[in-house]
Amino acid sequence: NDGCTNACTTARCGNGTKEGKEECDDGNTVDDDACSNACSANVCGNQRIDPGEVCDGDVVGVTCAGDCKSLMDVCRPCEEANCRHVFGVDLVAGCYEDPDPAFVQKCVDAISCARAKNCAYTARGAEQCYCGTADSAKCQLGTGVDGVCKAEFEAAAGSTDPVIVTQNFGDWSRPIGNAVLMLQCDLDSCGAHVNGLSTECVP
Repeated sequence: NDGCTNACTTARCGNGTKEGKEECDDGNTVDDDACSNACSANVCGNQRIDPGEVCDGDVVGVTCAGDCKSLMDVCRPCEEANCRHVFGVDLVAGCYEDPDPAFVQKCVDAISCARAKNCAYTARGAEQCYCGTADSAKCQLGTGVDGVCKAEFEAAAGSTDPVIVTQNFGDWSRPIGNAVLMLQCDLDSCGAHVNGLSTECVP
């Protein structure tokens, strides 16, 4: 188990034979397969970031995905659970005020997109989901509107006119606007991503 084999030859990584302190030796030059070029095993969970991995092991506030290929916010599931069960915020309740079932679904789709894409949790709120990188003035003119939920918000508003779309999600008397208000309530109740973590979710 040192640098010299029992046959009194020097252990050499890359010869296809596991020797000395090598964890593996597959004899090839592919660094991101099961065995690295340094003859160490590329295994998720070994607390070492191997080729092809983004992370391996957790740090405060962040956890490594099971396949070691991405990082996750460990607080997010807790925040969502507390919002849904403790505060009881129904994010899509406002959508059901629309008498047209087709638009109810489109409203639900818009709110679901905002939640899934995490775009409403900024100072701009739902406007960020629709306008994207366009500021409010340009968004009203339809210039550079590239929000991640642009299509969903247009469908919920029944229009591609940016003035009408922004009026819809900004007017709480309208179904989509009421649903956006629910989203804001969810944000304020949980304190997620803007005002800090709710006390139930401090790691």
